[in-house]
Amino acid sequence: MSSLVVWLKDQTIGELSRSAPGRLRFHYAEPVRAELAGAPVLSVSMPVRNQPYTAAVPAAYFEGLLPEGEARRMIAYDLRLDPVDTYGMLAALGRDCAGAVCLLAPGEVPDAALAGARPASEAEVARRLRDLPVNPLGVDRQVRVSLAGMQAKLLVTRTAGGWALPGTTPSTHILKPESPVWTSSVANESFCLEVARQAGLAVTEAEVRRFEDVLVLAVERYDRVVEAGVVQRIHQEDFAQSLGLSPGRKYQGTGGASLADCARVLERWSRVDDRLGLLDMVAVSLAVGNADLHAKNLSLLHGPDHSVRLAPVYDLMSTTYYPRASPEAAMAVNGRTGLGDIGWEDLVEEAVSWGLSRRAVTGRISDLADRLRAAAEAAAGLTNPPGALADFVISNVARLGAAWAGVPASGRHGGASFSGASGGESEEAAPVSVRSYRRADGTVVRGHPRRSPGPRRRP
Repeated sequence: MSSLVVWLKDQTIGELSRSAPGRLRFHYAEPVRAELAGAPVLSVSMPVRNQPYTAAVPAAYFEGLLPEGEARRMIAYDLRLDPVDTYGMLAALGRDCAGAVCLLAPGEVPDAALAGARPASEAEVARRLRDLPVNPLGVDRQVRVSLAGMQAKLLVTRTAGGWALPGTTPSTHILKPESPVWTSSVANESFCLEVARQAGLAVTEAEVRRFEDVLVLAVERYDRVVEAGVVQRIHQEDFAQSLGLSPGRKYQGTGGASLADCARVLERWSRVDDRLGLLDMVAVSLAVGNADLHAKNLSLLHGPDHSVRLAPVYDLMSTTYYPRASPEAAMAVNGRTGLGDIGWEDLVEEAVSWGLSRRAVTGRISDLADRLRAAAEAAAGLTNPPGALADFVISNVARLGAAWAGVPASGRHGGASFSGASGGESEEAAPVSVRSYRRADGTVVRGHPRRSPGPRRRP
C-alpha cells in the first residue's frame, strides 16, 4: 500500500494512503494523536483521533485541494493520470496546496526558501497566462502546484527581485486574467473586493496589473506570509472541506452546504463568534449582486494553537451585472434563492435561525447598510471600474440602505431586494450622492447628486 507523508508547515502530521483504487485512508501520526486528541489539526471534519479516517471524509478534504472541471482533466492528461485518481494527482501536485498542507513522498521535506523559486520575466509570465487554456495553473515539468476552483489562474511567487515561478517554494500570489465569458471581470472583482474593504470587512489584498497585453487581478494569498526570505504557510480550509463535502457539492442546490451549516461550523469551532462576520459577508455579497457565494468561496483560517477563525473575503464579484448570469444564489437566504426575492428581512431571519439574537443582527445589518453606499462610491474612485458597473452596484447598495432606513422602495416585505433585478418599477428612492471617479476608459465622472433607479429589467 503506497503512502504520502502529510506535512503541516514543517511538521509531519500523518499519512495518506490508498488502500484500494479510489479509496483513501488518512491516519494522524502517533505523536499528534498523543498530544492533540480532538483538535482540528488538518480539518474540522477530521479532528485528531486514534482511528484512521477512511472513505468519504478524507476523500472530500483531499479532493478539495485539487483543481476542478476541465482544468483537472487537462492536468491529469498531461501527467498521464486518470482525472479521478485523487491520490495520483496529489502525489504529483501536492508540494504546494492551499493552506499549510504539503503531500510528499517518504524521505522528502518541504522547502519554503525564496531561493527555490525560479525568476520569471514579465514576458514569460505573460506567455504562461496566455497558455492557461492548455496549461491550467501553469503546471508543467518544473511547476507542480495545486489549487481548487475552475477559473483560469496562474500561481506565482513574488520575491524582492520580482516575479518567480514556484519550484520548491510555495506560491504567494494568484494571477486571474480576464474571463473569456464575462467582460471586465478583472475590474469587476477588484471593485467588489474594494467595496467590501471600504465597508469594514477583512478582504484579501489584490491589485490590477498588466503583463504585456494580459490584464490580471493579482491576488495576494492570505494563506502565505513572507518573512526573512522564507514563505510561511498559514493553514486554511474551505467550508466544503470542513463539512466533508466533495467539490461537486459546493452548491446548496446540488446537495451542498447551506449558510446554516457554515454557521454551525463557526459556532462549534471558532473561539471568537464569527457568525456575525459571516453575516457581513453574506450581506455584502448580496448587495453587490454576487450569486456565487458557495461553500468553496468561504473558508476558515487555522491558528498555530489550532483555533479557527473565518478567513477574509475573496472571489467576490457582481455576477448579476451580467444579464446572462444566473440570478439564483448558491446558498439560500431564509429559504429564498432568487437574488431579486431576497430582502433585508430575509437576511435578518436567516441569521436569527443561526442562533444569533434579533437585536444583534438588526443592529449589525443597519450599521453595515449605513456604510455600504459610501463604501461603493469610495471603491469606484479607487478602482476605476466601468461606469455601468459602478452605477449598477452603487444604485443597488443605495437602494438597500434606503429600504433599511424605511424609505419606500420596490421589493418583498416592503423593502428593497438585493439584486436590482426583480423586474418591477420602483417608487422614487432617496437621493444618492455619487462621488467622482474615473471610468475604465479614462473618462472622469464628476461627483453629482442622482436618484437611485428602479430594479433593472432582465431581457
